[in-house]
Amino acid sequence: MDIDIKGGTITFRVLYYGPEGATKFLNLRGLQSSGDDVEDLSVLHADGDRVVTLTMEDGDTPPLLGLRVGFQALAAPGAIGSRAVERLLVLASDAIVFLPDRGRPAGAASRRALARLTEDLTEAGIGAGDVPLLIQNYEDGSSQLQRGHLDAHTLSFEPTFVSVPGDTPEAADVVFHRARDAILERVRGMAADLGDDGARAALTRRVSDRETAFSVVADSPRETWPTAVLWAVLGAAAAAAVVAWLL
Repeated sequence: MDIDIKGGTITFRVLYYGPEGATKFLNLRGLQSSGDDVEDLSVLHADGDRVVTLTMEDGDTPPLLGLRVGFQALAAPGAIGSRAVERLLVLASDAIVFLPDRGRPAGAASRRALARLTEDLTEAGIGAGDVPLLIQNYEDGSSQLQRGHLDAHTLSFEPTFVSVPGDTPEAADVVFHRARDAILERVRGMAADLGDDGARAALTRRVSDRETAFSVVADSPRETWPTAVLWAVLGAAAAAAVVAWLL
């Protein structure tokens, strides 16, 4: 999440995560072609990993907590070389779309990647309900990844399974909007329960807690300058913006 006080916007991040052979980049290309208020795809480089991002405005959503709403989709590499980059992407996400291996959705690689993702969420102090988790399946391929393939820890995150007919911009748009709606529902629920001020305070704590979690990543001593820059882009700047908003 990022808040731009001067610009009057709040931007939520949807992370596309999965093993090699998933269709993360293809989904972002589909989103790019399906929307009007969409920027060009961008690539962030850190520790040899390439993170593809796509920023889009959301003109259909009314202002939330007094700010215009925008979204950013991020595609994680299939084989992430840096543990710090992998943890950063998980910490920065407001919803996650898990994409299984396109050729073997229920195979060992898909299940290992999903288990690693939920382990990262737990280690970061992110529990079920904190970040919506969607699992995207394709109806035109091999056997789909199903609830019975998941371990108990992954099931505790209450993932939502979404099946789409194939690799089309329309399919990518359907799944993205499911993730978007889940984020908005959660934040609106916070505002209904806590009021706008309470919701802002809760969001501030969330960003601060995630910043702290990132600082204790196991291999953080090997963090390089590009990784630190990536964190500044996705995390630390957001924390400063929220604090300024409350002041």
